[in-house]
Formats: sequence, structure tokens, C-alpha cells
Amino acid sequence: MSKRNSFIFITAMILAITWTTIAGAAEIVIGFTGPLSGPAAEYGQDCVTGVDLAIRDINGAGGITVGGKNYTFRLEKMDDL
Repeated sequence: MSKRNSFIFITAMILAITWTTIAGAAEIVIGFTGPLSGPAAEYGQDCVTGVDLAIRDINGAGGITVGGKNYTFRLEKMDDL
């Protein structure tokens, strides 16, 4: 991944965490960046599928509780082009 893409990804993650904290949202965003296109797309999609299955299982069970507050997860994915 190029430095530019790394910078964009890290900036997006920082903003997502900041906005979640400010808004008091009860949602945790999990970021994934990997090969979602090109010759290695199959491997990246397998990773996304695994993370998505775990998120659905956790959210289906009601999420997680931390400090008396309930949280669910959401997956944000980006292609590393």
C-alpha cells in the first residue's frame, strides 16, 4: 500500500473514532484494508467474509457490554489497490 493510501486510511480511522466518541454512538467500526480487486482479491474477500461472520455473530448475540453500555460492530472495508 502506498504512503498516500496509508495516510488516507489512518486519517479515516482517526476521524471515525473521533466522531463515534463525540456522537456517543453505541457502534464500534472495524476497519479492513486488503486486496479486494486484482489477482489477490480472493484472499482479501475471504478475510472480509471471516470478519463479517464474526461481526454478525457478535451483533446477533446483542453486541458487547462495556461499563454498562451496549455496543455493536460495523465493518468498513477498503481496497488496497
